[in-house]
Amino acid sequence: MGVQGEVLIVGGGVAGLATALQLGAAGRRVLVVDKAPLPRDKVCGEGVMPLGLASLRELGLEAADLPGAPFTGLEYRSRRRRVALDFPRSAQGRGVRRTTLIAALHAATARLPGVSHHTDAARELIWREGRIAGVQGLHDSYHAPVVLAADGVHSSLARRAGVALRPYGERMALRRHYRLATGVAVPRVVVGLFAPHDVYLTPVGEGTLLATTMTDRVGYRAVVGRYDAFLRESPCGDLFAGAEPVSPQLGWHHPLFVPHRFHVGGMLLLGDAGGGVDPCLGVGTSVALASARMAAGAVAGMLAEPLHHERWERQFDRQRRELFRHYAGLGRVMRAAVRGRASSELLLLGMQHWPGVAASLLEIVATGRPWREVNWPALLEPLRPEWRSRRADVPEQG
Repeated sequence: MGVQGEVLIVGGGVAGLATALQLGAAGRRVLVVDKAPLPRDKVCGEGVMPLGLASLRELGLEAADLPGAPFTGLEYRSRRRRVALDFPRSAQGRGVRRTTLIAALHAATARLPGVSHHTDAARELIWREGRIAGVQGLHDSYHAPVVLAADGVHSSLARRAGVALRPYGERMALRRHYRLATGVAVPRVVVGLFAPHDVYLTPVGEGTLLATTMTDRVGYRAVVGRYDAFLRESPCGDLFAGAEPVSPQLGWHHPLFVPHRFHVGGMLLLGDAGGGVDPCLGVGTSVALASARMAAGAVAGMLAEPLHHERWERQFDRQRRELFRHYAGLGRVMRAAVRGRASSELLLLGMQHWPGVAASLLEIVATGRPWREVNWPALLEPLRPEWRSRRADVPEQG
């Protein structure tokens, strides 16, 4: 018979555990299956934007209860310029170690009687009447009317289910934590644009900084054997004077893709298993939490109306696609703008000259503010000073 539940979630990352927490709090019987004991570490930016903190509050997790460090915005650095942007209306983000956040979510789900955790590797999908009804693991089988794949960007479940993917690039990443010298403070996440390397420095605790570098395969090979020296020699080197590494160096290959649909065979694709936006925006955790909220709503509808399962699948697909579109275009523009050193300098020059536009874009990314709510004509007005002066010099006709 195997292990029976109402919902089966394969993958115990942020998205999977956040969904389990919401469903478990509603009284549902949830099975969480992961191939390794939790919490498990991996390459991650570890910066939770204000949108993500709002989602955590809805789950009952306050930022102050999570060991970490607050940050008030982003500081962009190129080889010649620095531009600091703060979040609007006193909003804050928080740098939290991935293992810390996973442990907090895991502990919260463990307190719910309806949620059970199983350490097992999903090997095969179990199909019933044309729908995915469970997975076969190494040690047992797991069955539920609703199945969610939350097993990461290299999802084996999505691959076995035959999900059609539309790839649009890839990123290579390196990550390491450092203990900073006494007196060094980092109030914002530092984003270093040093093509072909994008460096993200996130405060994750008192005197502790996470250094994550995104690049291509050539850039990865250039620094993987000398990562500490690369950071010290970069334009962010002032932060690493006297710093000591306090975690292993991890590497990661992150393919960029969008699935044809965010569900297959009745199984929902959750978090990175359903692709996502370019990591350059730093919203991975926030998007994972937002997609978990969408999935929990859809699953509640599926269980309440089993005859209308497909309608709730379509609703999840529509919401997930809208979330992707909110960030996708900006992510691609950002990647194109920082591919070269000259374009990175121009990007920061534009931020300096038009801070209102830059601040509005940051608000869209960090808080999820809809694009349509921004008064773009008013913000773009300073872009046309020369046009207005020339128009004033033209004499009226007649």
